[in-house]
Amino acid sequence: MANRYYLFSLDQNPTTIKGDNRVSCLKGISDYSYQLPLVFIILLKSQPTLCKSIMYDCEGNTAIYSSYEEGVKNLKIFFDQLSAAYAPGYFKTLFSKPLTDKIQALIQEALMFLESPENIGKYFILECCDIFMMNDEPYEQQCEELKQEIESAVTDVPRYITTTTDIMKIYALGLGYWEQEWFSPICV
Repeated sequence: MANRYYLFSLDQNPTTIKGDNRVSCLKGISDYSYQLPLVFIILLKSQPTLCKSIMYDCEGNTAIYSSYEEGVKNLKIFFDQLSAAYAPGYFKTLFSKPLTDKIQALIQEALMFLESPENIGKYFILECCDIFMMNDEPYEQQCEELKQEIESAVTDVPRYITTTTDIMKIYALGLGYWEQEWFSPICV
């Protein structure tokens, strides 16, 4: 399997989880290989904070957490923008009904998954060590740089998305990858 970013939700503030006393459950939300997708950035953009990894025994702060509620609220704003860009009649000659229907289905799938009680937590946590292993820079430095990238990211619908008819570019935003089944909750 490729190196990946792992996005989880959890109810306990990750900074209060110490050593082997990991009393919370990580609930699998999504994963994505190599590049951090825009949807993850949007979910983490509300006050991203560095913390120790819960999944890995990495030195220092190598994970990023943020408010679940604020992240989902930000994602809904993004989805409103995306829906408006693909609304029927917006570019009548460019977008087919099957494409706009597929985008709406991806949005609904994401919201249903994120609003499902078994997935909701107080926090999102992004586990990054799997990606950081591919680079020679210290993990903590990479995590700080990633946090700054998240904080400074523009989270409007990318211009190229509003003119594409390639559904794979929509998936590349991080949509369609909501999967809890292969992430059995990690309770320690």
